[in-house]
Amino acid sequence: MYPVGEYRIPNLKISFQFLLYFSNKTAKDIIRKDELYQILGNQFYNTLTRETNPEYENRRIDEAFVNEIVYSVDQRFYICGPDEFVS
Repeated sequence: MYPVGEYRIPNLKISFQFLLYFSNKTAKDIIRKDELYQILGNQFYNTLTRETNPEYENRRIDEAFVNEIVYSVDQRFYICGPDEFVS
C-alpha cells in the first residue's frame, strides 16, 4: 500500500498509517459507509463486483489487485476474506 496520513486514536498515544480497501457487491451494500468516510476520508476505497458505478472501482479484490496496491511484501498488510481468497 502507498504511504498515507496518520490516524490517531483519541486518549491513546498511538497512531498508525493505513488504507482500507473494501469490496461489496453494490454501493448499497457498503456497511457504515458514511462513518468510514468520516473517519478515513480519502483512505477509504471501495470496489463493487456486481454493479457498475463511476464513483467506485468495479472489480474484485484478487491477486492482481493486491499486487497493484502492495508495493512490498516487507510492509505490513492484512487480508481477510473467504478461505479461497486468502490462501
